[in-house]
Amino acid sequence: MCCASISVCVRATTRCAGASVGLVKNLALLTHISVATPSQPVRDAMEALGVRFTTDPAHLSRGALRVFINGDPIGTHDDPAALHAALRALKRTGGLSVFTSIVWDIRTNQLTVCTEGGRFMRPLFVARGGRLVLAAEAPDVMARLLEGGGAGGSGGGSGSSGGSGSGPRVDWVQDLVLTGAVEYLDVEEMNVAMIAMTPDDLRRERPGGGAAPCYTHVELAPGAMLGVVAGSIPFSEHNQVRGVRGSSKTWRRRRARRRRREY
Repeated sequence: MCCASISVCVRATTRCAGASVGLVKNLALLTHISVATPSQPVRDAMEALGVRFTTDPAHLSRGALRVFINGDPIGTHDDPAALHAALRALKRTGGLSVFTSIVWDIRTNQLTVCTEGGRFMRPLFVARGGRLVLAAEAPDVMARLLEGGGAGGSGGGSGSSGGSGSGPRVDWVQDLVLTGAVEYLDVEEMNVAMIAMTPDDLRRERPGGGAAPCYTHVELAPGAMLGVVAGSIPFSEHNQVRGVRGSSKTWRRRRARRRRREY
């Protein structure tokens, strides 16, 4: 299964083939559709990080890393790893928009940054060194989540209590997104990421005694890969995709007929 298809429901959406899927798209539960943001902050950050701005094809064809913003070639850089790490750190701490896409393709030796709107993005836990960043760098937030404090929007402070949990609420933006514990990834970023299903997979060795894979992200919940309809089907992972898809279509048709009768 292509990682790019995770932004849409992998069981109720037909012809999941990367960024281009069928006309009928059933978004996954936590999918966010990005809004266009200005690219000037990205250019300013790249200038401070030493990107050489040029559009000369002769310079872009040399061995240095080629840098693109929204599909336009803007320059080159000599240290791809440092540039990619610095830009991603800015994204995870709010220096750049959290909905910015940063993709370093090692095979083609180019780094692509996208700030356009209309991209499917999903939040994922960030993993580093075989551990969740949330557990390693924000243990107090992790403790609040385990105590039963739900994650609220930016309007509800992390110290406020509410919801069904007994503990203090965790602010989704301030405590999770802007601390680098949770990151929004779009289709292109998922293609170059290593995503684990559960935190237990970070420490699980390969069959035969091999080392554990170097995961970069972890799913918030495996069920979040599914849409509203397919997620309501019990044990859908044990059924054939064709049967789940048919059940989803039947449920949607019933809901449509009920709405027509109501209005």
